[in-house]
Amino acid sequence: MKLRFLKGVLFGALAGILLAPKAGRETRDEIKKVYGEITDRITEELARLKEVTQDTYAQVVQSAVNVYLETKKITKKEADQIIAELKEGYDKIRFAHQEGIKREEKSA
Repeated sequence: MKLRFLKGVLFGALAGILLAPKAGRETRDEIKKVYGEITDRITEELARLKEVTQDTYAQVVQSAVNVYLETKKITKKEADQIIAELKEGYDKIRFAHQEGIKREEKSA
């Protein structure tokens, strides 16, 4: 449950990029796929953490984005844009993470 909620918040943070005008449907589809993979990677990493600080969040985001940048699945410009979008969403991510932990504690 926590993973799905975090994933939704992360993907929502990237929605602005996904909806921005791009040349061609194929390009948008490929970008959506990569952003989905990045979102999955960040979500899995955040789920392992008991607490998400702004520093740890920034490190997780940077690490996930770097993998795709280094393998040339995204450009430097796209990487910078993803990081900027996700940094703006930190408060939502922190809240979602805390809510997920509370739900897990209640169900335990």
